[in-house]
Amino acid sequence: SGSGFTGESPGNLPIAKRWGPVEQATISYGYGLSLTPLQLARAYAAFAAGGVLHQPTFVKGGGDEGKRVVDEKIARQVNAMLQTVVSAESTAPKAAVPNYLAAGKTGTSHVARNGGYSNFYNSVFVGFVPASNPRLVSAIVITGASGSNIVQYAGGFVAAPSFSRVMQDALRVLDIPPDNVKNWYAGGPGPNPAALPREPAANTVEQAQGEPEEVEP
Repeated sequence: SGSGFTGESPGNLPIAKRWGPVEQATISYGYGLSLTPLQLARAYAAFAAGGVLHQPTFVKGGGDEGKRVVDEKIARQVNAMLQTVVSAESTAPKAAVPNYLAAGKTGTSHVARNGGYSNFYNSVFVGFVPASNPRLVSAIVITGASGSNIVQYAGGFVAAPSFSRVMQDALRVLDIPPDNVKNWYAGGPGPNPAALPREPAANTVEQAQGEPEEVEP
């Protein structure tokens, strides 16, 4: 990712001109390459930012202006598709964040070992919230899951719940309001996040509250 953090792995992506039919097939579903969770989060942050890729930094305020790598219209379309992944009918309802629109993608792959693949899995979920005005991106990677049933190793079952819990706490600590604060209330179960109106989320609770409404006597 070029963060400058000591010891960061560069990942591995074969040069495209050397891809044969096998490489084209395996790379299409995520095999034959490697990357770090930070690189994965950075890639999804580009979709969250409307197609602009930013340099990750460990210093607050040290970010760059970024560069456009995906057309903004395409980024919005991908954002909308990623939101459906978290719906009750899709692969990662366990990644849903109460009262917020979440967007993301599951991932499940065998752990590479000794020139081949083991019977253990990398269970992955990466996504961002609030989907209408993304503020946070998280990549959850749990290595070593195994079992004969998909619920024991698939990203939507193993990594997605951790994404939900991490984001719930981060949103609370950072005081980031829901996508539509009018549909949110504290202390109770929120509506299905996928059913919330696509109104842009505010940046702070104060901004979301706006001007107080007058109440007739």
